[in-house]
Amino acid sequence: MKHTLFYSLMILALSVVFASCSNEEKVVTMPALLQSNPENGAQDVDFALSEIVLTFNKKVGMSASDKEKLQLSPNVEIEDVAFSDEVLTLQISELAPETQYTLTIPGGVLVDDENHSVSEVTISFKTKALPVDETPDNVGMESEAFSLFKKIKVGWNLGNSLESYNEGLGNHMEAETSWGNPAVTKEMIDAVKNTGFNAVRIPVRWYSHVTDQNTMAEIKTEWLNRVKEVVDYCIDNGMYVILNTHHEDWLESHPLKSEAEAVLRKERNLWRAIATFFSGYDEHLIFSGTNEVEINWQAPTAANLEVQNQFNQCFVDAVRSTGGKNYYRNLIIQTYATNPDYAFDGLTFPTDVVKNRIAIEFHYYRPAGFSYMDFADYTETVYYWGKDYIQYNTGASNEQEDYVDWLFGKIKQEWVDKGYPVVMGEYGVVTPPKDKSDGNVNDLADTKRYYMNYVTAAAKKNGIVPVVWDNGTFYNPLYDGPFVEGKEYFGLFNRWYQMEVNNYSRPILEGILEGARTEYPF
Repeated sequence: MKHTLFYSLMILALSVVFASCSNEEKVVTMPALLQSNPENGAQDVDFALSEIVLTFNKKVGMSASDKEKLQLSPNVEIEDVAFSDEVLTLQISELAPETQYTLTIPGGVLVDDENHSVSEVTISFKTKALPVDETPDNVGMESEAFSLFKKIKVGWNLGNSLESYNEGLGNHMEAETSWGNPAVTKEMIDAVKNTGFNAVRIPVRWYSHVTDQNTMAEIKTEWLNRVKEVVDYCIDNGMYVILNTHHEDWLESHPLKSEAEAVLRKERNLWRAIATFFSGYDEHLIFSGTNEVEINWQAPTAANLEVQNQFNQCFVDAVRSTGGKNYYRNLIIQTYATNPDYAFDGLTFPTDVVKNRIAIEFHYYRPAGFSYMDFADYTETVYYWGKDYIQYNTGASNEQEDYVDWLFGKIKQEWVDKGYPVVMGEYGVVTPPKDKSDGNVNDLADTKRYYMNYVTAAAKKNGIVPVVWDNGTFYNPLYDGPFVEGKEYFGLFNRWYQMEVNNYSRPILEGILEGARTEYPF
């Protein structure tokens, strides 16, 4: 009996102990961030950084749909997310120098195996300053973008010359004349200046004149000297020069994330080479990063827009890295396909080591059936433009004066009013009239004069610098014979005949110069 009582008491005591233990709360370790690379608050982080590594106290994960909730601002894409036990690695797109970045992972996005969530993670760091080859030199570079571009009354394109190239040339220096124009002379530039233009955009194709197209790091000396000679024709005339990369097919046709790393490396090398060679020029020389980056003229994807933004940032960083006067040089970046419609929501302004030294470029050939008129890619020819000529219009188009006013007004609102001058790097209308039987030959000339006057004036009124396209394809029936369908007759001056201006190009030139009298709003 005693033993039975003893055992009963023992069982009761153990029951109390077990009950007490079962009432104790289980200890839970919540997932939390232990460390990060770069650390929160870090300074002088290498802007070549390609990944951010976060280490937690236990294994965590996230759903694929939550990736979009991770943000690295300003304007850096998180390209990939990888987990390995307690470590989270974020692959990121290119960073800019001397920029404050903040990584934010909202609370609840990261969870452990027991579905316990990590509180919000915030990591801030600043990238180091851009190293420069030479001490920055602002002598002769005093003008910021607005004050500099205000000095450009109207610009002219030296088209189809230094950007020309045909495969199979025996000597790369033959490229300049390979598209049918004569070699550029000082007399040509003098004639352009005397007509009333005070700026020249010089399109240049570089890849056919480098020592190694895989690196684009070294441009052949004879080509650099030839480009310099043409630049000097302009600057010795007191003109401004916009020097760009043009028809760089390895870049312009490849706004693809899968190729971006290799293309950006070559772009960086090329612009460092160009900027270094021209480093001694004052503010009369302006660099322009790309030309018409596009894929079959289709609307861009978000990835295409992102890569164009990377091209722009790479260009700015490469030029600035050479130091000297290039540290302060005014630069021009481009919208995707140089189409402003793709940029109102898709353009990210590059970060820069200096303020107020960047302008934006777009091109304007609208309506296409009028400005290209009979060019083979367009089936609808629009002979007349403008409210006073629209009754003769044989093709439908709603891109008349009100459209110009709306688009240029939006450009002013979106960019000019926010501190960025804008350059209309190309615009124009083909010169020869199509043979017509309705007796309105004079109206054909008048409508083109009116178009160029209106577009030029509207551009300047909205703070847009006009630079007309001239490809040297000059129509003169005395020399050229009959009109050729599908030929881009954008020539204003006959480069083969003392820069002649004939009855077809004269009305267009008159319209340009009349419109150029308009004052900028800044």
